[in-house]
Amino acid sequence: MIDSCHQRGIRFIARFDFSKAEDSVYLQRPQWFARKEGGQPDIIGATRPGHWPLLMSTCINGGYRNEELAVPVIREALERYEIDGVFFNAPGYVFCQCSKCQEKYRGLYGADLPGTSAELEPDFAARCFDDNLGRMYQEIKTVRPEVPMILYYNLHRDHLEKRVSITDMLCTEPQDVLSLGHTRIPEFWQPALSIKVGRSVPGRPDPFGIIHSCPGMDWRHTGLPPAEYRFWLSQIPANGGQLWHSLTGIPDTITDKRILRTVREVNTDAAKLASYMDGARPVCQVALLWNADRSAEGLAEALIHKQIPFDVILPEQLASVDLQRYQVILLPEGCTYPPNFAKTLHEYVSQGGSVFAEGQLPVEEKQSKSLMADLFGITGEMQESEYLFASYLRFESSALVGIDTPKGTNPLQRELEETELIPHRGKVMYCQPIDTDVQVLATLVPPFSPLESVGAPPERASLAVKQTDLPLALLRTLGGGRRVIYLFRLAV
Repeated sequence: MIDSCHQRGIRFIARFDFSKAEDSVYLQRPQWFARKEGGQPDIIGATRPGHWPLLMSTCINGGYRNEELAVPVIREALERYEIDGVFFNAPGYVFCQCSKCQEKYRGLYGADLPGTSAELEPDFAARCFDDNLGRMYQEIKTVRPEVPMILYYNLHRDHLEKRVSITDMLCTEPQDVLSLGHTRIPEFWQPALSIKVGRSVPGRPDPFGIIHSCPGMDWRHTGLPPAEYRFWLSQIPANGGQLWHSLTGIPDTITDKRILRTVREVNTDAAKLASYMDGARPVCQVALLWNADRSAEGLAEALIHKQIPFDVILPEQLASVDLQRYQVILLPEGCTYPPNFAKTLHEYVSQGGSVFAEGQLPVEEKQSKSLMADLFGITGEMQESEYLFASYLRFESSALVGIDTPKGTNPLQRELEETELIPHRGKVMYCQPIDTDVQVLATLVPPFSPLESVGAPPERASLAVKQTDLPLALLRTLGGGRRVIYLFRLAV
């Protein structure tokens, strides 16, 4: 089969899954398997109807996934077959209380392994993953260094710089799981964002993007609606990724022929662009600092909806990225900054760059904190409010602190000139602007009522305070550079 593929110019990737094994293996080597509370094995699908053997989760630190089985299997496959790549399916950590895991945890942290996964040290699962897959990577490179290893990465969970140190190619798997119900449909632009994050690591092949053709694994015998499927698929090549089609079991498992038609149409479109996209790099004027949080997701969604091209930068990449390539840097709330980043931003703005930030500025070191506050024209300490209901953002027409300016000069109010208040909910950062060259774009109108009485008779709808000097948006200009800070999180 491999020879036949090679004769047709098709590369053959070997897919391995060491995450589970059948109960017949468990009876022979019970020490290979994950243990739940009380020492019981972790059985997958125990109540599944039909004549099937039981599946059991293997321990990521045990012999099955390491030297006793997985390593020699990988070595044998590489030595005997001309495979062109190795892909590991479901390679993640499963909580386990076996003796190996207890010993490893005690050695790392000097404490006993907790009774639940929620009590684990935050980096334990990642360390187990890195140790296991790092050993696989080492074996592949020892036997056949030219064969690439392919690993998943997760948009929200994984440390990308660490992941690329133990793999050659990245793969992301955003799933449009419609079977979860309309209230839990995944992030609308997740494929586009996943590929952007995967492409943020320089010197790497374009990441693979998998879009499952089914509306959830519980409905895997059916296909996504063609418009939905095509929309998600098209985001992969449009953002510089490589399509990896998930067509498992056609025609035996899946009989929905619409899937094949959609795949053919998307492939045809992608082929038209292939020569132009090969080796192409985006030319973007906007950079978004990624923190795997809803704050960054919200900014990304706004940029995509407005069709503004942008690059994603990971915090660990900031020291090596030339910020002068961009006209605007976006800093979502909750980002972590490397040392001297505040000074770098000052230099960037002084040369004409613009910076947008929101919420609290997470700078711990005193000098950097002072520099960052000065960058945005903030004096004194920032203090976080309680969660505010029934509050408003008020557009300010008196733009500069202490200086009256004509009405309608507020850039934030563009196309909202007849609107004075817009709804606001959530926490804000209390602070004051310095008294020169800072434009107050918006201020806080505090809650006019507790939430439980906003509509209760007798109506008390009047605003107790119609205007304050508590800023919600500040603009400071320096030469051609501008600095804007929203003192709240835009995406909640």
